[in-house]
Amino acid sequence: MRIQVHADDLGLSESINRAIFSAYDHGRLDSTSLIINAPALHTALVGLRQRPGLSCGLHFNLIEGRPITAPDALPLLVNKQGQFRHSFPGLLWRSLFAPVRYRRNLMKQIEIELKAQLDCFFEKTGRPAMTVDGHQHTHAIPVVHAILRRLNRNGMIRTCRGLREGGSTDLLSTLRPAALVNRMKSLLLARLERGNYKRGLESQLPVRNQWLIGVLHSGTMSLHAVEYSLSRLTARAALHDTVELLFHPAYPAHPAHRSKSAQQTGTSESDNSSESSYNNDAPKTDADRSNKQAIGRRFYFDFTYRAAREREYRLLISGEWQKLKAQFPSLS
Repeated sequence: MRIQVHADDLGLSESINRAIFSAYDHGRLDSTSLIINAPALHTALVGLRQRPGLSCGLHFNLIEGRPITAPDALPLLVNKQGQFRHSFPGLLWRSLFAPVRYRRNLMKQIEIELKAQLDCFFEKTGRPAMTVDGHQHTHAIPVVHAILRRLNRNGMIRTCRGLREGGSTDLLSTLRPAALVNRMKSLLLARLERGNYKRGLESQLPVRNQWLIGVLHSGTMSLHAVEYSLSRLTARAALHDTVELLFHPAYPAHPAHRSKSAQQTGTSESDNSSESSYNNDAPKTDADRSNKQAIGRRFYFDFTYRAAREREYRLLISGEWQKLKAQFPSLS
């Protein structure tokens, strides 16, 4: 089997850009996906131009921040502040159970924004037909996947990420609080993907990977989790199968690390908390307006979400990862 090491969220913040480019420069990363409407886009594009060998697709975003399209054209997708208003569950629910007219209009607006992001990706990167994946795996939502199939017919899209989870957890990992949430998420994504491909539609929008390791270990990716999952998957995967190892790295916030990374990757040292402000600049719903909730989200991001990303970066560049490559020769 072939193992592809991939990092999502390029462009989301300067620290994420630095981590992704540093991991690639260390020879630990095969590919990444770019959020074209993210706050740190400029340095992401500079870094990509400096690394033509780094494979990059579109990480299209219908969940956070502002759309590429004028907000007035997307009243069902954005709030009064012009930012995306729906979470993954909210978008899934509305696309399945809202009135027919609402769903039809929602689908039209999603297609407008997806086309705009695809066009913007090509304009900014100069790269041709590409692979795509959705921020927070929104490409699994049936109406979104149907739109992607249509866009595939004109050659704008080559492949998308497969969501067949190949990760495995031992008993100890299963007992962790995050394990149940990740398991439920993995089962939901698998169910949605089976529905998307059950009618022989795979030929219209091929998947780039037959297996994915990452959703089951979201927020808890570790050397043990990767080694255990790959060992178990070796017996299940076909010889020609591609396994995507999915990471969400961020460069450590320590000033010494920040300075060294900027020197190595050629990116700016000023993060300006762009990722945090991207998520929190404006509320997505009226219920989000209270200052207490905003502080809670920011606290969670700063001390949990960020810490998990930094652990993933440290894993990628660690000596232990180098040793793992000897056990699995196709690993980056």
